[in-house]
Amino acid sequence: MVPADRPTSHGEKIEEAQQLIARLSGLEKEVLAALVDGHSARSIATILSLAPSEVERAKGSLMRRLSASRNSDAVRIGIYGGIGRLPWLRRT
Repeated sequence: MVPADRPTSHGEKIEEAQQLIARLSGLEKEVLAALVDGHSARSIATILSLAPSEVERAKGSLMRRLSASRNSDAVRIGIYGGIGRLPWLRRT
């Protein structure tokens, strides 16, 4: 049984994800997009020209803001929210 406060429809999940993502800073959104695209924290640091510790700090912050306990939770929220560069998941 699904708790009453949890979104059940696809549209509700998208709306909730977009609301959660709106709370993130620009750096946190960039890190989330790279996570959705399958990059590790180390490769994200290289891509964004940041120290790995800065990426880990941003990742920890975005995980808290998204209430995500695992990377997969954050990636799922990112996908529902339209974050990332996966073309087959984009609406046109």
